[in-house]
Amino acid sequence: MSFLFLAVIFTIFTIFTYFKRVFQYWNKKQLPNLQPQIPFGNCPNFAKGKENLGVELAHLYAQIKKEGWKHSGIYIFAFPTYMPVHLDNIKNVVENDFEHFCDRMVGGNPKTEPLHAHLLNLKGTQWRDMRTKLRPSFTAGKTKMMFDIIKQCQDCLVKKVENLGSVEVVELCKNFTTDVIGSCAFGLDCKSMENEISPFKIYGRRALPTTTLSRLKLTFFSNFPRLGSFLNIRTIDKDVHDFFMNLAHEVIEYREKNGNTRHDFIQSLIEIKKSGSLTVEDIAAQTFVFFLAGFETSALLMTWTLYELAKNLEIQERLRDEICDVLEKFDGKISYQSLQEMKYFDQVMNETMRKFPPVPFVNRVCTKDYKMPNEDTIIEKGTAVVIPILGIHRDADYYPDPEKFDPGRFSEENKKKMHSCAYIPFGKGPRSCIGMRLGLLQAKVGLCGLVRNFRFTLNEKTPDVMGLNPGSLFSSPVEEIWLNVEKCL
Repeated sequence: MSFLFLAVIFTIFTIFTYFKRVFQYWNKKQLPNLQPQIPFGNCPNFAKGKENLGVELAHLYAQIKKEGWKHSGIYIFAFPTYMPVHLDNIKNVVENDFEHFCDRMVGGNPKTEPLHAHLLNLKGTQWRDMRTKLRPSFTAGKTKMMFDIIKQCQDCLVKKVENLGSVEVVELCKNFTTDVIGSCAFGLDCKSMENEISPFKIYGRRALPTTTLSRLKLTFFSNFPRLGSFLNIRTIDKDVHDFFMNLAHEVIEYREKNGNTRHDFIQSLIEIKKSGSLTVEDIAAQTFVFFLAGFETSALLMTWTLYELAKNLEIQERLRDEICDVLEKFDGKISYQSLQEMKYFDQVMNETMRKFPPVPFVNRVCTKDYKMPNEDTIIEKGTAVVIPILGIHRDADYYPDPEKFDPGRFSEENKKKMHSCAYIPFGKGPRSCIGMRLGLLQAKVGLCGLVRNFRFTLNEKTPDVMGLNPGSLFSSPVEEIWLNVEKCL
């Protein structure tokens, strides 16, 4: 018993000593930092599953600004992480000195899980080469060509809501974007609106890190990629990985064998493949991340917009009036061109992404030692960097009364006054979201059909103030959002 007691004491002492040593990192760098907690660092509520990571980082952002610091060192668990808070420092990281911060933290091993060899995970020249290859697939012209596919999904969305007195909009919007991305990325008719057990829907949801174990594995792999690879840690379940990989193989084989073509994303990649610069595995990985990055984020944009419109009926009526006025000039038909004329609509969506950025933070990795401008501090190669988007977007210095939903913040006049990094829902710089146009288009098409045809109000099940889900890395609501639905005459 005494030996066991001594072993426990020794283990606790060793762990305590390790963390005390690790938590001196930023002090030695002489970078201002907040006091961490052993063993959770500066994000104890996230580590305990009590707080969304984006929200906890936003709290840290506010504390750092209150101290008057332009940046700070923080610890996520035992991992030293650099957090810039002054907008000029953020601009240096994402744009001006991008060559020092050109990589993201990886989320898996492409050798054992080829789906991980996608644009978000690739580094250095591999990332640059892939970004160059993919850029033509995301031009305004290519996005416009996918409009008809999105419009077909919108028709199903409107039909689904037509006879409902109330609707849970989180699941509704996810079903819509699953259908859109499944169709645009893979050429599939997923029928998520009709089929609750659609394989694409089931495997697609499982591909996201929604469990504690999956998030821990992702965090471990991001900070110890070599060890994670050595231990053969999987961050995607094998059956999920195989489903998407086999799906891409089948679609490519079918189209090449039968000469079928379609105005969608995978067809663009098949055309690139003909030149020999993409493999089938490359295409599978890019379509996989196209789905991951597109379905959840756009669904959240739609969800939070409907939530705020239900709470702000004057804004909802003004938006509906604009939709109807513009469509009257287009024979009542929603088209790519008609959507471009709905300027207040853009303001509404921008304000939603300010208050609820779908991705509440982004990360980078310092790829070579970086001396801070006008300071002696050096950020070492390999150091993690985090940009607290949610904190910036809810900063009263940039957005007075930040909890208020006010689309007027994004009038043309007000946008001209903004710092370029005060509003970054899609990131900023060379590694900003390549699919931004398509993400906005699918959300706008879906919302246009809903707001044009239905009036939404808060259901009694839905609180007036909604928090973010601690179990999500996105800005997902902590609970269901039920809205009452009334058909517009």
